[in-house]
Amino acid sequence: MIEAGKFSQIGGVRLDSFNISWPFAKISVSPNTIELNCFLKKYVLKKDQLKELREYKGIFSRGLLIEHSLTNYPQHMVFWTFRFENLKKHLESMGYLVNASRKSAV
Repeated sequence: MIEAGKFSQIGGVRLDSFNISWPFAKISVSPNTIELNCFLKKYVLKKDQLKELREYKGIFSRGLLIEHSLTNYPQHMVFWTFRFENLKKHLESMGYLVNASRKSAV
């Protein structure tokens, strides 16, 4: 879904060891923030709080690993998506760098 200056996508999310499958999570991206919503939780990450965005490959899935500097948020945050290339394209169009996967999540 694309709004003026904002893109969002439905997917799943992994927060540390807690996994929420598709379609119970949503990522929303604007030029200054990335927002993850799942059930009653909302995580807002400002661009300057991001360390790295990287493709993350699971056994049967693909997602976006979000590394950040916030100590009160889950340290392991992955947004699972069936449309990774579309998400990556929109992130990059808003000035985010999305790095390639380093290794498998096996």
